[in-house]
Amino acid sequence: MKKTILITGCTSGIGKKTCYELLKKNNFVIGVGRNDDNITEFNQEFKSNFLFIKADLVKDIDEIYTKITKLGIKLDSLILCAGKEETI
Repeated sequence: MKKTILITGCTSGIGKKTCYELLKKNNFVIGVGRNDDNITEFNQEFKSNFLFIKADLVKDIDEIYTKITKLGIKLDSLILCAGKEETI
C-alpha cells in the first residue's frame, strides 16, 4: 500500500538515504530540507512521487504545515532526521 511520508533532513545523510529507499518502494515522499542542489536525482527519477519543500525546519514550520494542508495532503508517517547546523 502506497504511503505518504514526510521526511525532514532529506538532502543529506540518513534523511536522504531514507527518502531514496522509501521512493524506491513507490511511496509518496515529501522531503523537507535547506539545499535543493542535493536532491535533483529525486526530482528526475521519482518526480511523480516526490515533493520537495525548501525550508529550514526551525524557522519555517508554519509555512511547511500551511503548504501541506493547502495541497490537501494527509500524512501517514513523519520521519524526523537531524540536519546539519550551518554556522553563520
